[in-house]
Amino acid sequence: MRVSKSEKFKPLIVGNSIMGEVQIKNRKIIIRKAVKSDANELVNYLNSVSKESDCLTFGEGV
Repeated sequence: MRVSKSEKFKPLIVGNSIMGEVQIKNRKIIIRKAVKSDANELVNYLNSVSKESDCLTFGEGV
């Protein structure tokens, strides 16, 4: 991801994980390690993405 000069990424290193936040188009994007409560949304996202191509090694067609 490219961040323009006007958009500043603020890294935060916790243990072995790099987390942080960036402001893009008036939206704050937070980068963090997934937690258990994220599971449903992550599975839904992966299911959605896996339908976009037959060339993936995961998803419905595999």
